[in-house]
Amino acid sequence: MTGAFAEPERSARSAALTRAWERRWPTDEPVGWMLRRAHPDRWVRFHSLPALAPQATTAAERGEMERRHLTVLRELPRDGEFVVIADDFAGEGRADAGFVDPGWAQRLRPDAWPWRHFAGPEPDPSDHWFWSWSCHDVEGLVPLLGVVRDAEVDAVITTSDAAWVYAPYDAGADVILPDAAARDALRERHRAWLSPLPAGL
Repeated sequence: MTGAFAEPERSARSAALTRAWERRWPTDEPVGWMLRRAHPDRWVRFHSLPALAPQATTAAERGEMERRHLTVLRELPRDGEFVVIADDFAGEGRADAGFVDPGWAQRLRPDAWPWRHFAGPEPDPSDHWFWSWSCHDVEGLVPLLGVVRDAEVDAVITTSDAAWVYAPYDAGADVILPDAAARDALRERHRAWLSPLPAGL
């Protein structure tokens, strides 16, 4: 199983996601670090553990990470379902380099469907094969958040109208909001989870 596909799905759901994404993010791809760099005025990062801890090593820490993710996700406005866009890859497995094998999105969610392909620029020139699926409630995102926490995989979470992007990583999440005011309000509610570093990383 590989993350690559010959053609994206041609369907109503694919067309709807493309319309929503291109309306909100016309010059961007659904890659967390790219969005963070493109929209610093609407971006905030929350850390999942105190004191800049890079990884969860205990059940209590894993529980705290999940609690923080779900708290923020519940506060984000949603018009319909949560939409996951998973960034998979083709070729040989890279488990020896800390990456999961290709095809991880389909193994995690057999109902994942191929949405779009993007050949990344430097410093990440690799191909990005985007798979998608939907969740009716926030608890449906827990398996994805666990995989992101424990493995080198990339995905973003948004909603049906793609108004915001939530990009979890192994020690927290980047959130890109519709405007600076929404970003500031969310950041103020969770000041204790911000980075002490000047750049906010």
